Amino acid sequence: MRHLLACLSLIVAFGLTGCAGKEVITSPEAPSSKFTGTSYFESGREMFISVDVRAARLGKPRNMLPLYGVLVRLKGNDPIFFGRESFVLELPDRSRVPLVAYDEFADDYSRSQADRRALGSFLDSIRGKFPEPPYSWLSLDFFPRRGSSVFPREAVDLRAQQLTHGYLYFRLPDDPPLDGRYQLLITPQRSDTTYVINFSPFKEDRKS
Repeated sequence: MRHLLACLSLIVAFGLTGCAGKEVITSPEAPSSKFTGTSYFESGREMFISVDVRAARLGKPRNMLPLYGVLVRLKGNDPIFFGRESFVLELPDRSRVPLVAYDEFADDYSRSQADRRALGSFLDSIRGKFPEPPYSWLSLDFFPRRGSSVFPREAVDLRAQQLTHGYLYFRLPDDPPLDGRYQLLITPQRSDTTYVINFSPFKEDRKS
């Protein structure tokens, strides 16, 4: 019973979760809550997750989709591990793509500097909500700047009051859909739980 109640609380807090091998999916037409003008978030008792799409809107559809992700561990005793395979992009047609490999990003993507310049207001808003201290900030570093001394990270673990942030890049089809909901699916390593954020990367959300 305690396990069932924990699963139900996750289903309420996030759009999609997996519990005991099952997934519960809400309508893909329902967007996640807006955090800033170009960012979305979901928050539960243990995790806060946000995605900013400003770089995608400024750069227009290209070969890769840049998403700036923020994961915050609000509380909890055991660490939660996130690897590169933890992040999957679901397109409006329900097809799914993984993160690109770092070498693929370094060889084929030319807007990484422009992406970093697009960040200011979003990170300022995150810092206002999760200041350091008491939160400890950690760069995700899946896609460090080319030519830097930082090696691409393969995984990161989060403990209570820790935050990780950084760009995530996904290969897009040649003619990516401009309308419809995209979803970022985030599954911690060795976990049956999947968190999801629904967002519109290329156009402003239509008002109902």
